[in-house]
Amino acid sequence: MAVLGAGEEWLGVYRRSGMHERYIGDEGVVDVRTFSLEGGARKGLRQAVNRIANYGYTISFHDPALIDPDLEQAVQAVMVQRRRGEVERGFSMTLGRVFDPRDKGLLLTVAHGPDGHPVAFCQFVPAPGIRGYSLDLMRRDDGEHPNGLLDFILVRTIERLASRGDEHLGLNFAAMRAVLAGEDGGGIQRWLLRRMSDSMQIESLWRFNAKFGPEWLPRYVVWDAAENTLPIALAIARAESFWELPLIGRFFQPPGAGHGLEMLHGSSGDATHSAETSGHRST
Repeated sequence: MAVLGAGEEWLGVYRRSGMHERYIGDEGVVDVRTFSLEGGARKGLRQAVNRIANYGYTISFHDPALIDPDLEQAVQAVMVQRRRGEVERGFSMTLGRVFDPRDKGLLLTVAHGPDGHPVAFCQFVPAPGIRGYSLDLMRRDDGEHPNGLLDFILVRTIERLASRGDEHLGLNFAAMRAVLAGEDGGGIQRWLLRRMSDSMQIESLWRFNAKFGPEWLPRYVVWDAAENTLPIALAIARAESFWELPLIGRFFQPPGAGHGLEMLHGSSGDATHSAETSGHRST
């Protein structure tokens, strides 16, 4: 048995049960009640948001279960344009589907270009553990747009949540953030992670999250016995769709991986994000 994305507050329980843990990264969580674009630290983000707004881009908010069919089709078209590979990569921090009638209470933020056509979107799932929402899926189309389009979506979503009385918004999972930031681990680990960033967006996701000034919540993988380390590592790699990575990916490929598009609509499970249970996901 393994727990992927375990919160730091649960480590004592796992240790007393004889389990092992390993740090895997941080979840960035923004306090929407105190977030502000003011000040020098937010200058770049503020300029990006204002630039997009000045070009005539707008935002609309939707419940994906109740969305207009024409808008749903347009969002689906955006989604497939910029996805890397055949599947939606991720398990511990990704719902893995959109527009599923089983999912209740999700929030879809859509960015519309100056002509009113959808050009990007983010989907968020309820996260009761942080009294707010957590980012599930982020996509933009292949068109030419001013820099800052996704910043624009997230800032407007933060403002929306704050106006509704929510407290926090969980952003992307930043793999091995403390190592990249020089807070934990040696230079060799940091060098290797940066070499891997071209394929896995490791460093870029951390820096993207950091613009919003989040609180960093460490996440861990926890497993039951040393002899199960390799099988569990392989199971996690397959669950996270690492088979699409260059060179090493073929070692993780499960049967039927080529049919990954079906995962967008066929995944099972509740839509409440991992933050409800401090980021835990079992495998």
